Amino acid sequence: MGRGPFPPSQLTTLRQMIIVTGIIVLLLFVAGYTGKLLTSGRVHSDKAALEHTVQMEDQRQTELLQELVNVDSPAEIERVARDELNMAKPGDHPIVVVQDPAGDEIEPLLTPTPTPTPTHWQRWLALLLH
Repeated sequence: MGRGPFPPSQLTTLRQMIIVTGIIVLLLFVAGYTGKLLTSGRVHSDKAALEHTVQMEDQRQTELLQELVNVDSPAEIERVARDELNMAKPGDHPIVVVQDPAGDEIEPLLTPTPTPTPTHWQRWLALLLH
């Protein structure tokens, strides 16, 4: 009689099934662990990107708060009026630099002062004296 309740051919088959089952379980464990590692890496990179975004938005908020503080100051109002709205103070003589399409600067033209048209009596006087 044999050593155990199973004949040797069944023991070999049982051992093979246990080994195959163990390999399958091991492969499933490795696949699950690798998936967790990949997910963890993605989470860490997403976290870093979001932290950078939060830092940039905090900086933008600080700039906007500073702009809000300065918006009602007379210096800021004058800067916006002159730089963005192209306004001038009374008594200012704005100078406009004109460029031709080739990019060369053009000399500013002096607008001649219009000569006053003579009145009727001045015309008659000029006709009589000449």
